[in-house]
Amino acid sequence: MSTAKALNTNELIFEEKCLHKPPLEELQEVLQSILTKNFANVTVKVAECPNLKTSEYGLMDVGLGGCPTLLELGGAPYLLPTVQKDKLYDIKDICRKCMGEGGKILAVGAGAGPYPLRNTNCEGIFNLSISAQDEIENGSYTAKVTGLQEDCLLEPIPDTETRCALLLNLYVCRGEPGPVLKITCKKRTGHMNFIECIRKGLYEKYQDKCDLDLRLQHFHSFSRANWGGHYHYDTTPDTVEYEAYFHVAERIVRVDKPKTTHKFGRD
Repeated sequence: MSTAKALNTNELIFEEKCLHKPPLEELQEVLQSILTKNFANVTVKVAECPNLKTSEYGLMDVGLGGCPTLLELGGAPYLLPTVQKDKLYDIKDICRKCMGEGGKILAVGAGAGPYPLRNTNCEGIFNLSISAQDEIENGSYTAKVTGLQEDCLLEPIPDTETRCALLLNLYVCRGEPGPVLKITCKKRTGHMNFIECIRKGLYEKYQDKCDLDLRLQHFHSFSRANWGGHYHYDTTPDTVEYEAYFHVAERIVRVDKPKTTHKFGRD
């Protein structure tokens, strides 16, 4: 395992912007209309967030409430023309600086895994809690393709590992209970995937532009059956089912934005 050090968080540039936050009840109606155009069966409702720490959901805290924040770190431009391996970040330190001293933190999202841990490129499926005393409880995984059969190898990230590489998209909050949007969709009838349908529909409604060189769509997931990685699309539209819980961020924090950019690798 490589001992490569993460960049000094205090030397990274942090940019922040407040976001428009429509009421959940308004978003319920908007999303119901959007998703019905792409799925045969759609239910969107405002509900109390279930306990997301149970084994059914697998997150490291109970809810999605408390200073809901989007955090984008690095970016796809650091992949080209060659991988910038020095772009190694400490998630704990960056989340703490983003959320301020004291208070617990839940951070979930998608990014490039800590390549020094696996000695290779890998997907990072991040899911960790940070206590008020900065103690880590890590439910994150890496996923990579391995062997001649190109099998998926899903491996847990230990509590002692808080690095990621190159790029990261996180939802960060205090992990508090409270109301959320619960969405269920079945049988895809349109050409857009679940996340794309929501994203494009919300943009059409609200037209918010952050001008922070963002990756607008990025989702990783894992299963208990040794599968994990980047979500692109579903392949069984007639039988696919989605269940999702969403909260609305109040602000976005952009960290170490690339100075030279492009649109490669943004899906």
